[in-house]
Amino acid sequence: MLRNLILTLLFTLSGMSAYSQLMVTNAPPFNTPQYLVQNVLIGAGIAATNVQYTGAPIALGFFNGVNTNIGLDSGVIITCGTIQNAIGPNLIGSATGNNGLPGYPLLSLYSGVPTFDASVLQFDFVPTSDTLRFRYVFGSEEYPEYVGGGVNDAFGFFISGPNPLGGNYVDQNLAITPGSTTPVTINTVNCQGFSSFYLCNDPNNNPVTQCSPVYNCPTNAAQTTIQYDGFTVVLTAEAYVVCGQLYTIKLAIADGGDHILDSGVFLEAGSFSSPTLTINTVATFTYGPTDTALVEGCGLAYLEFIRNGNLQDTLEVTYTLSGTATNGVDYGPLPTSITLLPDSTVFQLFIGSIYDNIPEGVETLILTTDSIFTNCVTYPPVSITLTIVDQPILELADIPDTALLCPGDSITIQPQPTGAMGYYRYFWNDLSTDSIRTFSPLVTTTYIVAVTDTCGDQIQADTFQIVVPIFQPLDFSISDALVCLGDEVVYDPVITGGSGNYTIVWSTGDVVPDVSYTMPYDTLIYLTVTDDCGNVVVDSSFIQVSGLPTADYVYLNVANQAITFQNLSTGATSYFWDFGNGDFSNDQSPTYTYTTAGTYGVELISVNNDGCADTIVKTVEVYSNFYFYVPNAFTPNNDGLNDWFGGRGEGFDGYLMQIYSRWGELIFESEDPFTDWDGKTKTGEDALEGSYLYKFVLNLPLSTAPVIYTGYLNLIR
Repeated sequence: MLRNLILTLLFTLSGMSAYSQLMVTNAPPFNTPQYLVQNVLIGAGIAATNVQYTGAPIALGFFNGVNTNIGLDSGVIITCGTIQNAIGPNLIGSATGNNGLPGYPLLSLYSGVPTFDASVLQFDFVPTSDTLRFRYVFGSEEYPEYVGGGVNDAFGFFISGPNPLGGNYVDQNLAITPGSTTPVTINTVNCQGFSSFYLCNDPNNNPVTQCSPVYNCPTNAAQTTIQYDGFTVVLTAEAYVVCGQLYTIKLAIADGGDHILDSGVFLEAGSFSSPTLTINTVATFTYGPTDTALVEGCGLAYLEFIRNGNLQDTLEVTYTLSGTATNGVDYGPLPTSITLLPDSTVFQLFIGSIYDNIPEGVETLILTTDSIFTNCVTYPPVSITLTIVDQPILELADIPDTALLCPGDSITIQPQPTGAMGYYRYFWNDLSTDSIRTFSPLVTTTYIVAVTDTCGDQIQADTFQIVVPIFQPLDFSISDALVCLGDEVVYDPVITGGSGNYTIVWSTGDVVPDVSYTMPYDTLIYLTVTDDCGNVVVDSSFIQVSGLPTADYVYLNVANQAITFQNLSTGATSYFWDFGNGDFSNDQSPTYTYTTAGTYGVELISVNNDGCADTIVKTVEVYSNFYFYVPNAFTPNNDGLNDWFGGRGEGFDGYLMQIYSRWGELIFESEDPFTDWDGKTKTGEDALEGSYLYKFVLNLPLSTAPVIYTGYLNLIR
C-alpha cells in the first residue's frame, strides 16, 4: 500500500570550510450533532454520514478556546454533565451536572467502575487515505483530589472497520496515552502517572497531588481560563485505515463511579481528517543571489523529500532533470529517482554545482516529479527550477584612514564587504577573526583587515590608524526613588567634569537634564552623559512603584435586613467602608444591619502599606425579612383539621400556587396567598388520594428573579 506522502523540496546551502475565558454554546446551528460533525469536526479527506448522538443535549456543543490555555482554538466539546460547567475561571473545585442518564458499557470497562451520564457522538466515515488523525484535550473536575479513588471518569474514541494489518477494528479505543496502550482517564494521566501529558489547573494547589510547584499550578482562580481542575496537553488520536472503506467512530465520555463532578473532552475543529497527499516546493538557501540559485563551486544544496502517514511500505519517487545546465557537467551527477524505505520519512538528495572558471551567465536545472499514484488518488507532478550562476566579485568599502579616540574610550570598526558569496571571513593583523572589532588603544595604533568569502577564491584588504589624544574625566549621579503608582518622580542631576558641552540622553528618550516621570511599574531609568571628547558616564535610578491595591467585595443578605460584606480586595492592609447611609466601618469584612430596606451605594476604599488606595462602589439591595413554609400533606375530609393546602410566609409581594397531577395535568391554580386548595379538581370533583406536585412562584421586593418552591404533597382521605 502506498502511504500518505508530503513531498517537500527544501534547498539549503551549507558552508565549505505570549486568559479571557473559554466560550461554549449549543445555540443554533450548534445544537445539532449533524452540524457539529459535518461543519466543525470533520477536516480534509473525510466523508461523514449517519451522525447519531446519545446523551443530554446540554452535554454537547461548540467551544472557542482562542484566548485560553486549553491549546485548541475551537471545536466540539462533549461532557458527562453540561458544557456550561467547562467555562472558567476555576472558582470552585466541584462543578457538576447530573443528567440522570445511564453509563456506557465500553467506558465502564476502561474506567473499572460503573459509569453514568454517558454522552456518545457516533457517525460513519470514509477516509481518502490510509491514516485517520484528530487532536483532543481531556479535562475533569475529578482532578486532583479523586485521582486513585473510587471514581474514574473516562472517555474513549472507539473505531470499527477494516484493519489494514488484517481483520477488523471492533470498538478499538484510540484515546490512549502516547507511546503506550493505556487509556486516558483521571487515574492514568495525572501528576503521578504520565505526568508529562498533564496540566494542573487547580488554584488550591492541593498538596495531596504534589502538583505544585513542579507542574506550575495556578496560584489563584483568576489565572485559570476553564473550570476543570486539570486537563491533558493536546493529544493526537490516530489509526491506520483502508482508504475508501466504511468505518464507524464512537466518541464517548461518562462519569465513573457516580453521577457527580463533570468531565469533558475537547475535539479540535477540522482535525478529524485523513491526510491527503500534498507536494510543496520550498527552496531555502544559506546564501545566493536568489533563494533558488546555486553558485558555481560554492557549497552544496539538497532536496528533501518528506512523507507522512503509514510508513510500512517502500515508496519510490521518480523525476526528470532538464534545463540548460548539464547533469554531470554543471552539477551532479544526480540519479533520476529516490527511494524512501519503510519507517523512513525523509530523503535528502544533495546537489553540488561544478566550478569551471568560465563566465556562463545563468543556467537552469529543472526537477519535475512524475505522477504519484495511491490506491485512492492520482496526484499530478510538481516542478521546481534552480539556477546556477557565476561567482560575483568581492569588494571591500574603504575604512577612513584615521579615527580620533579619547583615552580610555573605545571605537567599533565593522568592515563593509560586498559581492562574493555566502559568509564573509575576516583576518586581522592581531590574529582576530571577528567581523566587528572594538578597539581601546592607549596609544596611536595601525590596524590591517583582510576579507574573503565562503568560496575562498577572492580576498580584499584595508589599513587604518586610530589616533589617541588625552582628555579629562566626567561625573554625575542620580538616586533611587520609592513612589506610589501614579506619583511623579523629578530628576535634576548635577553634572561635573568632562570637556566642553554635554550630550544628555535618558533611557526614556529625553535629552534634557531636568525631567519628571510617572511610571506604571518598577522601572530602572538610565542617564547617559557624553562630553565633546566622547567620554561617557552612565548612572541609573531604580524607581520602585508600589502598585495600587484592588478593591472588591461581594455581599449577602442575611436575616433582619443585615448585610454580610465579604472583602475580596487584594494587595491591601487597611479598609474604609461607607455604607451609603452615613455609617462607616474600618473592619475588613463587616456585617451591617440597615434600619430600612432599600438600595444603597456602598463604597469600599482599600489601602496598602504604602498608603496607595483603590475605591469601588457597588449598589447593595437590602431586602425586608422573608420566609415561606409549605406543608407536605393535608386531609380534605371536612373535619375542620388540615382540610386545605397552601403556603404561608412574609416578605413577598407576588404569589402563584399551582397543583399538578403525577401526569403533569394542572388541576388547581391560585394567585391569592389566602386562597388554598380544597382537594378538588377543576370540575369540582374530589381529587384522588395520592401524591401531587406543587409549585409556588414568589416575587420579592427589589428582585427581578422570582423565588420558586417545588415539591410533592400527599393528599390523604
